[in-house]
Amino acid sequence: MRKSSKGPLDVDEATEPRTPRVVPDVDLRFLQNKAIYHSLPTDGVHPAFIASDNQPPAGTSLAELLQGGYFRRAADLIPGELQTCPPADVERMMQLLFIRLACLILIGRPALAAAEAIPLTEVLGRGTPGIKVVVPWNLRLLLVRLQSVDAADGGRRGIMSLYALAAEVRARAREALAEDDQQTFELWSQRLKEMGLRVADALAEMGELETAQRHLDSLGEANDDISYRKALLNLRMGDVESARHAVQQMRDKTELEPLLNLADDNLNEAIKAWMQENTPLAANNQAVAKLYSGHINASRRTLEELSIRQPFPSSLYNLGTVYDLCSVQSAKDKQELAQKIATGKPQSMCGGWEKSNADFKV
Repeated sequence: MRKSSKGPLDVDEATEPRTPRVVPDVDLRFLQNKAIYHSLPTDGVHPAFIASDNQPPAGTSLAELLQGGYFRRAADLIPGELQTCPPADVERMMQLLFIRLACLILIGRPALAAAEAIPLTEVLGRGTPGIKVVVPWNLRLLLVRLQSVDAADGGRRGIMSLYALAAEVRARAREALAEDDQQTFELWSQRLKEMGLRVADALAEMGELETAQRHLDSLGEANDDISYRKALLNLRMGDVESARHAVQQMRDKTELEPLLNLADDNLNEAIKAWMQENTPLAANNQAVAKLYSGHINASRRTLEELSIRQPFPSSLYNLGTVYDLCSVQSAKDKQELAQKIATGKPQSMCGGWEKSNADFKV
């Protein structure tokens, strides 16, 4: 339910205070234990990518792998990088662990990421002196997020962890205010607002839509981030009028107004609006609306154009569905599509260069 398109490997310049910080002496050698990290199977990767000439050569640096979207290869490299990292270089170790976990999520292995996050999560839970200072904010958030992956309690522990982290953030904001440190106070205040939105997202993922709605109502005066989520929640619950009211509170209404038209069965208006937007999300939504309106060939053309420009997993899956509806030779069409993407220019913006069999509905 997030509005931001920022990915887990993107750098957020506002995530840490700009003033230099003193890094406590914390023993992180347990993160260099090879037993923590799983080998990464390739059985789910489409064979066209394994055999592609675009596979990077051995010895390619981590930075180059990330830039090219080779997230499986990057994740595979990191345990070795951790082994050679000086134990005193805690910032580098934290950075490597974050990249490893984020890459596992991006290649569709969140369960492995959740398992590998447990040792550091447990150390944080024990309150080891200095540990909260050395673990960067983006990694703290990711560790909490991973607690909900395949959770037997349906994600409730993850919700409680978000509330606990929010309480910690609130305390840090109060400390900064008492010390008259305005810059740090604003940083923690912004993080507190972010925590409120993350709780709403987590509740929605659990299917607790009405609870998520009440939570958003408790966050105070609505801004675009809150109204955006309220609109999507109401659409999921079938309350189009309430969704329309939430959209009217937003400064930029163009992103969600086509969804309102779609919900009202005004497919042509939704398609026209999405055709005016030059974004992958708009193109994908436009193709789905064309399919709903019976224009299956037009939907196919739109998705095929998008697959060459920016092959996101969701658009590839939709194209695989269209192939199944269009032809008895859909398996051949999917194979040709995979070959075309595997020989195209690698890029990091589409969930990584390698695509899985599931992305193509194979």
